[in-house]
Parts: sequence; structure tokens; C-alpha cells
Amino acid sequence: GAQTLRGFSSEDHPVADVVIVGAGMVGAALAALLASHPLTSSLRTLLLDQQPQQLSWQHKPVPELRVSTVTPASIACLEQAGAWKHILPHAASFETMQVWDTAGPGCLRWHAGDVGQSRMGVVAENSLITGSLMTALGQAAQARGQPLVLDPSLPLRLEPGVSCMWPTSVQHMTLPHAATTGPSASPITPQAGEGLVELELQGGIRLRSRLVVAADGSNSRVRQLAGLRTLGWNYNQRGLVATVKLAGGGTGTAWQRFLPTGPLALLPVRDGLANVVWSTSPQMASELERMGPQDFAQAVNKALNSPNVNDDSRSWSQPLSGLMQ
Repeated sequence: GAQTLRGFSSEDHPVADVVIVGAGMVGAALAALLASHPLTSSLRTLLLDQQPQQLSWQHKPVPELRVSTVTPASIACLEQAGAWKHILPHAASFETMQVWDTAGPGCLRWHAGDVGQSRMGVVAENSLITGSLMTALGQAAQARGQPLVLDPSLPLRLEPGVSCMWPTSVQHMTLPHAATTGPSASPITPQAGEGLVELELQGGIRLRSRLVVAADGSNSRVRQLAGLRTLGWNYNQRGLVATVKLAGGGTGTAWQRFLPTGPLALLPVRDGLANVVWSTSPQMASELERMGPQDFAQAVNKALNSPNVNDDSRSWSQPLSGLMQ
């Protein structure tokens, strides 16, 4: 038969419509989308994170190493969330993409104009995306006349719209009891609170929610508490990232070359700089990390334009001039 919730009552513990655990790009984007849509803007949504979050993007002289390529579909999503207008002035658009390997002189090259578009996408720092989403959430909260960030030391009170709380984490979670399936299944009579997820946060804060979203990363605590299993394996590769300066300034092209040890990408970022993402063997990654700035730039130039690629317009012809970080 049905069981009552473990010590929870609607009078003592607030009920949320959505609890999003993790305020990174995924969690913040979902929260901003819920806040922006007329059908979901009045839901009681709580966004949690273990670390205090910046409520806006802070410009730095050199772009950060962690960037994302934002495609037109994602741009439309960010526009709906109210964040795109804050991202675009500080992101780098690219109109062309070229992909080639070491097997011969050929390449694949796409241009946005071929499909009637002005750009294929943009490259933006992860902190710019999350900061812009938080700005959108802050504006939505201001329009409601409510604070965006709740104090975890005070009793939890949820109002319609998105509220945030940090630093905090989920300590315990109990999923609702489900009916048994199969030929011998017998119906379970719902009781008060049946169908809600029970959550206990850091500091003993308790609440219930109709939906819990696990957006807390690859080592998700929520996923573990829910008993969801994953399967993974080691690719025996490491990703090396760096910000570099190009001779002759920035380019509106995203480059990617597939090497025997893994792909090497060169992506435009703001202020005429570029971001290197080099996936390779752990041994080679360690060797690259030990190089000085000029040696590393030479290694990237060599990998992009080795002798077995014809020296023509299809190959890499804009060498790096230095390593920024």
C-alpha cells in the first residue's frame, strides 16, 4: 500500500514546482527559459548551487579557457531566455568552418552564406553565457519585485517565479513511491504529498518538489541519490586548451584538423584572439604543457600545416604569433 512521506507536511515544508540542482550553463538556461515563458513564469522554481554565483559577467583582459560554440538553434534558445543580447557584444562570430585531416590535401569547407545565413555560430566564454543568463534572471526577479537570491540561513519561502539559493547542496533525496507494474500490479491510493520528491538541503532545509532537475555536472550528486547508473570508459586522451594570438589578427573561420593522435581545433574568440582545443595522448599533452609560449605556438602551427598538406588556400595559412595563456 501507499506510505506517507517521511516526516513531511505541506504546512511545515514548502513545495516547489521545479528544483534545479546546478547553476551552470544547463541549469541557468533552464531557469531563465522557465522565467521567460508565459506558461511557466509563475511556477515556483528554485535554482541551487554549491558555489556562490556571479550575477553578471565580469570582463577580463584575456578570454577564459573554457568556451562553447553556440549554434543558431542555441542562439534562438538564448534569445528566448533573454540572455542573447548580453552575450553577442562579447562573443566571436564565425562564418566559415574548415575540417581536414593528415591523409591528403583535401578538406571540407562550409560557409554560412551557402545556406543564406550571416554566420554559422559564435564562440563564447562559458562564464559569459552563465553570467548573461543570471542577468536575465535578475531582470525577471526585479520585474516581479522580488529578490533573486534567497538567504539559506533564513526559513525557505518560495514565491512564483525563479529564486536562487547558494551556497547549498542536496544532502538527502527520496523519490515518490511508484506503483508496481506487471500482471500482479495493484493500484496505489495517493495520499497527501504522494508523487512529490523529498529533498533535504545543507543546513537541514527541507522541501518537496514536483520535478527535480539534475544539472550538477558529470559527478552528479542528484543522479547518485536517485540511483541512476551510467556507463563510461577511458578514451586515453587529454584535452589541452590555450588562448593564442594570430598573426594578422582574428579570423571568422573555425578550423579543425584530425591528427593521428586526436583532433585539433582553433576557434575564434573575442578581441581578435583564438582558442586552441587539442585532444591528444596523455604523453603528448604533458610534453605540450612543458613547452614555453613560442614553442607551443610553433607546435600548433606545425600540427595545422604539416608537409603532407599542400601549401594552398585549403591549408592553414595564418600562423600563431604567441600564446596568451
